[in-house]
Amino acid sequence: MSDDQGHAADCQTAKRPGGWLVAFNNKPDDRPSNFEAGRPYGDSKSIDGLLLERAAIHDRFALEDGGVFELTDC
Repeated sequence: MSDDQGHAADCQTAKRPGGWLVAFNNKPDDRPSNFEAGRPYGDSKSIDGLLLERAAIHDRFALEDGGVFELTDC
């Protein structure tokens, strides 16, 4: 399956009742020392270990109800 086919399949899944599609883009040159810069706006990131290719980056978004929505981008 090509990347385009995979993305199309993800979108079809999100179209179902109750489905979600969340997308975001990390800047490749965004260093861990800058990961907390978005905290005043409800966004922060962290990483376990070194920033290497395919390293898991944890993105956290503050919700209005006080909860947190977290994604892991790898």
